Amino acid sequence: MRSSSSLASLARWCATHRALTVIAWLLATAVVTLAAASFPAREISAVRLPGTESQRVYDLLAEHVPAQNDAADQMVFHARGGTLSAPAARAGMARALARMRQHPRVARVSDPLAAGGRLSPDGRTALAEVTYRGGPLDEGDVAALREIQRAAFSVRTDTLQVEHGGLGGQIVRRSESGSSELVGLGAAAIVLLLTFGSLTAAGMPLLTAVFALAGTLGGITLLSHVVDTPDFAAQLASLIGIGVGIDYALFVVTRYRSELADGRERLDAIAVAADTAGRTVLLAGSTVIVALLGLLLLGLNFLEGVAVGAALAVALTMAGALTLLPALLATVGKRIEPRRRRRARAAGRPSSSEGVLWIRWSRAVQR
Repeated sequence: MRSSSSLASLARWCATHRALTVIAWLLATAVVTLAAASFPAREISAVRLPGTESQRVYDLLAEHVPAQNDAADQMVFHARGGTLSAPAARAGMARALARMRQHPRVARVSDPLAAGGRLSPDGRTALAEVTYRGGPLDEGDVAALREIQRAAFSVRTDTLQVEHGGLGGQIVRRSESGSSELVGLGAAAIVLLLTFGSLTAAGMPLLTAVFALAGTLGGITLLSHVVDTPDFAAQLASLIGIGVGIDYALFVVTRYRSELADGRERLDAIAVAADTAGRTVLLAGSTVIVALLGLLLLGLNFLEGVAVGAALAVALTMAGALTLLPALLATVGKRIEPRRRRRARAAGRPSSSEGVLWIRWSRAVQR
């Protein structure tokens, strides 16, 4: 039986023209990435939450703290269980300020405890203004900013808290956030390998997710020139994209393996997988996209980039599962199964271990 739906026809075409499909994805990803490199992200820093305490604090800071530029940020000192005028806290702050001033990138560091310094009425929280030399801060200053941050954080104790704010703090945090995506991909790889028992099968969902992730990051950078986009939108969209991308590809790969086990030829198995599991992917992805775009109705500026970026991630992972994945499956063919299982089926006997773990698990759950 040949599936003749539009999804099956699309998957069959991509599988038949697998080289063209993969090249098209590579070119599209490269174009978006190069365009994003040419037009750096324009991320917003002004997030407004009308009626909230955080917004009132922000408004007070805007009123009493001079406007900041891209060559300045702040170090915040907070005393736990006492005040910053206590000898230990005062000495710790003095050491931190002195160490920051020694860095060649730092032009000036204000003393919060001096006359006119930024000290809270209760004496527990203070704001040190850090002004940099050499022009505005950007991602290329991350190494210097880490050194300055370490100098300030070196005086942290159980009674003295130090935090890095402003653009410099954002740049450092962004540089450290990429590890979350790598951890997510690594954990997913282990789970997929244990589930499928085949490196090839485990690699299909991961490869699809990586393509979609690359396109998402570039797309969000370009979209930031059109909609308000906070600095965390890319990380959030990436994690969502990894999750749904692996999930959607998993549906298709599992059905493809099932069809191969039933004796279908490669192209027919791909078409049936797209006609069945692909429909699930299309419905699930479309539902998630509509739900994410519903965030635009809330009227919060920082959610615009989050909603559009996450929706883009889901759309690309959905497209990858319906076009790129069939091409990859056609390339590997029956090698998607473990060699042991292929040999058992070629000899006309079922694999004794096939599905045993999950059969036992389902029976245990039903008890």
